[in-house]
Amino acid sequence: MAFSKNSYLPLIPPIPLDYDNWTKKQADEYLMWFTSNVPKRAKYILNCAGYDTCNESFCNHTSAVLLYIWKWLLSVACVEQVPKSILDKQKVAWALFGDGFVSDIRLDILTEYALRDIAMLVSYIFTLNYDGLYWGYDTKTKNYVFRNHPVLKGFLDTRYKKPFQAVFEPVHMVGVQASKILNHTAKETDLLCMYNYWANLIPR
Repeated sequence: MAFSKNSYLPLIPPIPLDYDNWTKKQADEYLMWFTSNVPKRAKYILNCAGYDTCNESFCNHTSAVLLYIWKWLLSVACVEQVPKSILDKQKVAWALFGDGFVSDIRLDILTEYALRDIAMLVSYIFTLNYDGLYWGYDTKTKNYVFRNHPVLKGFLDTRYKKPFQAVFEPVHMVGVQASKILNHTAKETDLLCMYNYWANLIPR
C-alpha cells in the first residue's frame, strides 16, 4: 500500500481536539475512540509501510518493527511552509523568546496523521508486552500539558530522590522524535531509543 494522498486513509478524530475545554463525557468518549482504534491502526500503518502483519506475532519483534516503521516514516515525511498568518500569531505568542524560537516550516498534515498511527503502534506494542500498563487521562488544571489526552499509565520514574508516576502521551512523544526531521537531526533509531527509554521506566 503506497503512502499518498490518494491511497492513505487517515483516521479523523470524531470531535475537534480542544482538550482543555472538553467535558468529562467528551474526554471519556475520545479515550474510548482512541483506544478502540489502536490495534487496527497499528496494523494499518505497518501495511502502508509494506510490513507483513499477517503473522499475528509481529509485535513480538519490537526492535525490528520500530526500526522498520521509523525508517519508512523518514523516507515519506513531507515538510511544508507555515502559512504567514499562523507564523505571525506564533511570533506574537512566543515574543518573549524571540523569533528564533518559532519555525517557519512544519510537517504536513498527512505526515501528522501517519505519526498518530505510529503512536498507536507504539502504544499497541507497549500494552502487548507489559501487562502493568493501562490507558487513562488526567483532568487537571488547564496548565497541564496533557489535560484530557489519552495516556498510558504504569510507568515509574526512579531517577530522582522521590520516584513519581510518569505518563506516556504517545502522540506527543512520537511527535517529539519526528520534530528532528525539521532540523535534519533525525535518525532511524530515534523511535526505538524512545521506546527503550520508557520501557526502562516500567516496574518489573
